[in-house]
Amino acid sequence: MLVMDNQTLVRSAPTGGDGDNSTSHSVQVSLVGETRTFENVDQQSSVVDRMDLIGLARQIQTADKFTQAVVVNKLSFIVDQIRYLQEQARKVLEEAQTASDLHHVPCNFKRRPGNIYHLYERPEVGRTNSRLFSMLSPQEWGSKCPYQHLGSYKLQHDMSWTPLDQLSTKEQDLHLIQRMVQQHTNTQQKPYDPFAFSITDVSHHTDSLS
Repeated sequence: MLVMDNQTLVRSAPTGGDGDNSTSHSVQVSLVGETRTFENVDQQSSVVDRMDLIGLARQIQTADKFTQAVVVNKLSFIVDQIRYLQEQARKVLEEAQTASDLHHVPCNFKRRPGNIYHLYERPEVGRTNSRLFSMLSPQEWGSKCPYQHLGSYKLQHDMSWTPLDQLSTKEQDLHLIQRMVQQHTNTQQKPYDPFAFSITDVSHHTDSLS
């Protein structure tokens, strides 16, 4: 017969030989206490909880670092764009100032877009308008030129001035833009295809904008 309580398992085992005269004795086996078992489970659960919290904290820290790196990269790109736009704005203002100055230079003929004009300075000291435009180049004047040559410019159709040493690049850019406009006009019902131009054309255009 088995008798079990919270702490002890009691088993009655027979002794002696066969028959009714046999006797029995009790065998007691101690069981693991409930309190001790629950304490072990609680300790293991606490360890698991601490490991989960540490892992979660590390994941959050890694995510924060990744997010910060992404934000820094995006802000760096924006800063670069701002600097580029500031540089472009500076160039536009300088070109506008130069164009305004050249339009105020006196000359004895009507300025016509598409023509090249040569800027000279008179040697007289104290003159209010010491600069002037001429249609004659320094080569055409030769050694008889009475003025100091300051530069040569082409008057564009938008009334802007292009220095002669930048004329080739400017004309290439204008030619590329005209081709782009012409393609868009001829294929109005089709989306614009930027790959319709050669790499060389695009490279020239990109270099001119830098």
